[in-house]
Amino acid sequence: SCHLIGVLLMNKHSYSEVMDYYTKAIQIKIELDDKKGIADVTSNMGIVYCDLGEYSKAIEKYFEALKIREEIKDIHGTGISLISIANIYFLQGNHKTALDYYFKALNLKGIEKYKFFISEVTTNIGMAYLNLKEYDKALSYFNSAIKIGEEIEDKLGIAINISNLAEIYSVNREYPKALEYLNRSLVLFEEISDKRYIAEINSSLGHIYDSINQPEKAIECYNKQLALAKDINSKLNIKNAYQ
Repeated sequence: SCHLIGVLLMNKHSYSEVMDYYTKAIQIKIELDDKKGIADVTSNMGIVYCDLGEYSKAIEKYFEALKIREEIKDIHGTGISLISIANIYFLQGNHKTALDYYFKALNLKGIEKYKFFISEVTTNIGMAYLNLKEYDKALSYFNSAIKIGEEIEDKLGIAINISNLAEIYSVNREYPKALEYLNRSLVLFEEISDKRYIAEINSSLGHIYDSINQPEKAIECYNKQLALAKDINSKLNIKNAYQ
């Protein structure tokens, strides 16, 4: 279908082609009176605009999708739209408004059965509080997300949130704790062979070893980060490793 082709093209970052296919897909969904399909494609158009950094257009599409999903009582879809809107505010640095929408998503009636969704929202709330420097609240939400992750056996989510805890400890200059949590997350990322996150953790470890005046260990971590970044062709990680 046009919608599926759009998703495949988006993965290759052919944005203009993606939007052409999504526009055609919308017309087909309208002819079929497929409101859920219209909302899904509209939401995907928002993702494209978000990827392009066109946040005002992205949020417009997310609100369009939200309205339809609320009308057809698509609880999970409504939650996804609310998170997407919150994420735009987050990316714009408007963390308080982002929190408003994260909590709206978290408090949706009937959403509690979607555990992966709850874990994602809880993590994002923690990130918003982290950026607002409300570290105790961030800590609480990251720990809650870890518990949910353990319930649903989401190793990636657990690892991400353990590394988020490490970031709080690092910001507060509790370096031994930060190192402990980074190494715990590193073990999990290695178990699932997530090279991008392994590279990022090595970068964080390098920064901490720099901070505690252990340059040899720092260099070792930066070299690991650089090797991994080259392996996965991550330009951002390569840039960070050379800084």
